[in-house]
Amino acid sequence: MIHIPIQSLHHHPDNPRQGFGDLTELTASIEKNGVLQNLTVVPMAGNMGRPETDPQYFVVIGNRRLEAAKKAKLAVLPCTVQKDMSHADQIAAMLMENMQRNDLTIYEQAQGFQLMLDLGESEKAISEKTGFSKATIKRRVKLLEYDQDELMKAVKRGARLEDFAGIDKLESPERRVKALEAVGTANFNSVMMAAKDAEKVDKAMVKVRERLSLFAKEVENRYDYPKPLNWIKHFDVLNCKDDELSAPDDAADSEYVFTPGRHVSLYKVGDDEPVDHTEKNRRRELIRAAESEIAERAYKLRRQFIAEFPGGKNLAAPVNSFIFYVISSRGYMSPMDPKVFSELLGIGSPKGKKINADKVDDEITKNPERVLAVAAYAKLADSESKRCSDWNGEHCTNNDLVALYDQLTKLGHEISDEEREWMSGEHECFKSGEHAESEQVASDDQSDEEQ
Repeated sequence: MIHIPIQSLHHHPDNPRQGFGDLTELTASIEKNGVLQNLTVVPMAGNMGRPETDPQYFVVIGNRRLEAAKKAKLAVLPCTVQKDMSHADQIAAMLMENMQRNDLTIYEQAQGFQLMLDLGESEKAISEKTGFSKATIKRRVKLLEYDQDELMKAVKRGARLEDFAGIDKLESPERRVKALEAVGTANFNSVMMAAKDAEKVDKAMVKVRERLSLFAKEVENRYDYPKPLNWIKHFDVLNCKDDELSAPDDAADSEYVFTPGRHVSLYKVGDDEPVDHTEKNRRRELIRAAESEIAERAYKLRRQFIAEFPGGKNLAAPVNSFIFYVISSRGYMSPMDPKVFSELLGIGSPKGKKINADKVDDEITKNPERVLAVAAYAKLADSESKRCSDWNGEHCTNNDLVALYDQLTKLGHEISDEEREWMSGEHECFKSGEHAESEQVASDDQSDEEQ
């Protein structure tokens, strides 16, 4: 250990950490006690053109102490000089120092690992030097493939590595971008769930398209088709049966088209305009089909929130309010679903209707508020069948759903934009088939004028 003049010590140019954070407490401590831990330094290549009698150094470990010491106006600092430390080892040491104190952002970690790779280090070597698994290193570096401005914004919004790992599993670049823009907001879970659903649909459509194309032509928008179309049926591509994909009996003599999506619609090309009642039925079916996707996703988000509900004494008041809401709306006689309760609490599936009482007692001892919230939700009989439309597909306010979201919000649930628009009637799903209805009205008006 030697004491080096502070003006001869310089911050390492490749330090993964971009800033020093709040140095107030560290500066006050150094002013009172001095620097108690040696800085690790390396000789500066070229010595900045200065004579050998005035050696200059880069600080590898202790950059925050150096900055705080400058503020405390110290003249010299205790240092350990590492003359044989390679550039890659220097970066590894700086990474470890900052990561152990959780001082690096996800983006800074990624940059540090990438710099080591650029210096010729393998993932295995980096893993051995830093203590991080090769899988972790690979995931961090992969972050640098994202748009850097959006990535930085996401990090500032509190993005977690798990969030990026989930985004990386999406196959569509457009969906990854949309998900990245939603990280750290109340919309993230909803956007991710919609993206995953869409990719399931994409994969399912491969088989559906192959079967339907044997007798029908695919069209993106039925309204752009030059001939009149009569709606025959629609089906969910994720749950369709083989017979639904079979060719109609008159397929050899008739012309058919289909529109792709989660709910595929099959049409028969006709010589006459579609009859009025068929258009109305089609519009209703399209709206209800589109809303079913929203309702299913919203239900999954509600269940996910309850499954991840942290509980705790600080949430006792809203939990009690939730319990009162459930009892007053469902009544004392409504049974609690033991399967839902066990699954959301994470204690395994019950045997028949019998819940594992010992595991429940353990959970109550650890976190009674969480157990009560999960039990209340399981008694609520929530489901994906909750809708915000009537039989005709027109939006209507679902007061029960509004009240449920009010309670969940008190517990800490963040409602996504999609859920808000769905409940208010502003969601685009309620506009499905609107073109057809206006088209039919125009046709009726024209007929009246001709008469």
